[in-house]
Amino acid sequence: MLRIRVIPFHLLLIFLPLSAAPAESPAYRFQTYSVEQGMSSAEIYTVLQDRTGFLWIGTTNGLHRFDGYSFTVFRNVPFDSTSLSANFIFHLCEGRE
Repeated sequence: MLRIRVIPFHLLLIFLPLSAAPAESPAYRFQTYSVEQGMSSAEIYTVLQDRTGFLWIGTTNGLHRFDGYSFTVFRNVPFDSTSLSANFIFHLCEGRE
């Protein structure tokens, strides 16, 4: 049986390079994000960075897209066939398009 480990979001660190420093001495800035900064859930199941740079975060309360500044949350809307089919996002995979 596959066991999925839930990582509390406040423990997940997202890092961004501060400058174009040489490879032997990289400079990083670490930032944490939580419900106060726009997340709808602290339970994260999966994270994916797409080829355009967006960070996609699957939680128990929808799919979050992070652009480096703010979160956009996608959720199931009952009777809306264009919304997510469920709010529990366990896996993410980037398609070719």
